[in-house]
Amino acid sequence: MFSKKMLRMNFVKIIACCSVLLLVLSSWNSLAATALNSNEIDKSHNNKIPSYMKPGTIITFDENGKLIILSEGSDNLISLSKEDKKIAENCKPLPEEDLPEVEPGMIVVYDALGAPVVIHQGQEEPLKIDLKEVN
Repeated sequence: MFSKKMLRMNFVKIIACCSVLLLVLSSWNSLAATALNSNEIDKSHNNKIPSYMKPGTIITFDENGKLIILSEGSDNLISLSKEDKKIAENCKPLPEEDLPEVEPGMIVVYDALGAPVVIHQGQEEPLKIDLKEVN
């Protein structure tokens, strides 16, 4: 009923159709990923620094306000006394309205309880800092 030529043409049409479908789906995927990333940036870029990170974490922000982790801290970076541990467990992160706004080049260090401490307010051109860990 079908000749080899017709089967081959149908096969080529199916492959061409699948290729076009794959291209369309991949472009939709790219658009969705871009939209998702912009939503994440909008959510994370609420112009306030994070209220809590692991103690000892050092962060900065690029010219777009995107968070960059310079050094990741550790939960057991500093050994606390029993009294300090009780205080730390009862500590709540700072309310968002009390946090400073993000500025390019701003450098924030998180203290032993994970609270932010701004050590450089930021400027138009981000600072280039070489970090050395001292034991």
